[in-house]
Amino acid sequence: MESSNNNNNQNQASSTAQAAIRCVKAGLLLSSLKKPLPCKCNHHLDDEQEEEEDKEMWMREVSELKVILARERLKNARIKRCGMMESLLLLLVTAVFSFWISFSSLH
Repeated sequence: MESSNNNNNQNQASSTAQAAIRCVKAGLLLSSLKKPLPCKCNHHLDDEQEEEEDKEMWMREVSELKVILARERLKNARIKRCGMMESLLLLLVTAVFSFWISFSSLH
């Protein structure tokens, strides 16, 4: 008798959980359907204005990115020049030092 009561309680708990899951899914579906209705008046003009604003925004963004890219290129070129100058300076110092040592050992 007790085992049938346990099975009954488990079945009832399972069906309650399934019902709760279905309610949550239904609530999510209904909330996703709640969107503001578009206004019929001047809708075409609003779309054109929004498209124009979006286009201007993208143009500004592209121009800002071009400026950033140009700055990065200049920075990289400067880093290359500094690296090259450092290498040449190191080579010059090494050559001068080796000549100085070789001439000082002759005297």
